[in-house]
Amino acid sequence: MVVTDYEKCSGCAACENSCGYGAITMQPNELGAIIPQIDPTKCVSCGLCVKICPQNSAPDLHKPLDCFAVTRKNPECLTGSSSGGVGAGLSELVISQGGVVCGLTFSNGRICHVVAETKLDIEQFKGSKYVQSETGHVFGQILHYLKKDRFVLFAGTPCQVDGLLHFLRRPYDNLLTIDLICHGVPPQQYLKEHIRSVTGKDISALQKISFRQGINYFLELTANQRRVYQKKSSEDIYLQSFCDSLISRKNCYNCQYAQTSRCADITIGDYWGIDRSELSFKTNSPISVVLINTPKGAKLWADAQHIFLCQSRPLEDAVAKNNQLRAPSRPHKDRTLFESWYPIVGFDNAVKKTSLFRKILRQRIRRIVMIPLTIMRSLLKHLGD
Repeated sequence: MVVTDYEKCSGCAACENSCGYGAITMQPNELGAIIPQIDPTKCVSCGLCVKICPQNSAPDLHKPLDCFAVTRKNPECLTGSSSGGVGAGLSELVISQGGVVCGLTFSNGRICHVVAETKLDIEQFKGSKYVQSETGHVFGQILHYLKKDRFVLFAGTPCQVDGLLHFLRRPYDNLLTIDLICHGVPPQQYLKEHIRSVTGKDISALQKISFRQGINYFLELTANQRRVYQKKSSEDIYLQSFCDSLISRKNCYNCQYAQTSRCADITIGDYWGIDRSELSFKTNSPISVVLINTPKGAKLWADAQHIFLCQSRPLEDAVAKNNQLRAPSRPHKDRTLFESWYPIVGFDNAVKKTSLFRKILRQRIRRIVMIPLTIMRSLLKHLGD
């Protein structure tokens, strides 16, 4: 039995979570992307995994009811957040109302979804993580909370949201979902290989991984309370490959969720290129775009107004400023070349076979040349003073 066409599989793990016989495990394929593997000695051919898989049916999508430009009222609350702090603010609200939040964290060498029950616990969800997370068996934990009448907020990529909804098989009034405006997700195996290449350390030795500093993209790795690696995206193989859409999962390039209509109750992302002069509030803080897609999302958003500065915006403006609200990311022109080399030479060396690496080298050379020029200009200015 095959759950779905593996080029369509998003790795959401809804099938693994739904199998009551333990016959399915998520394992990396030749390109490092996790896909379901079925143990024929345990499988009873019930077909539930095929039925559950969100890639085997059209998603239930909602046209946004409202669109907002948003940031936190208290700028201090933005510490650790990549954009306007919307996910963190809504998570805090849900916790304060006695609910639980399921979000993405880095822990014990894994980028994974976990459930948090306190405001302190949700701190780990802050910050962008440009890699596919492991959902593991968290869908089953969410079902447990829902059946106990706890309010649950789940945040993830659209395919993970849809995977959860298919796993649950019926709507729950006490579940609210947030999907992220997603550029695409690289397999976690790529990041692990890259970290080992640039630090000589296994990912499990790290305490923190950071991909963003405000609107700037940096890969920063921390171990033993000190920074062991930091490069901006233009000089880092992994981050530049992500930004240039070389290394996403195959299914990301044909993503059925990359459109204006959404599968979650609320959609959040960066509000790129917004004209701040058009806003009724003044702030230097990053701005998020928020799409309210369902009445359930509208209710939570109404409860959260004391947390945010926000202004209604034309949906067309947000769509024009975010490609992934129109169509999936297009693969880099050397994507096929990367695919052919990766199984043979591994992540870093496969990227080095592409034109993207030459782009990175040019950036590194430019930086080396600019350092003495910058020092000379500073010295001349000092002498002039």
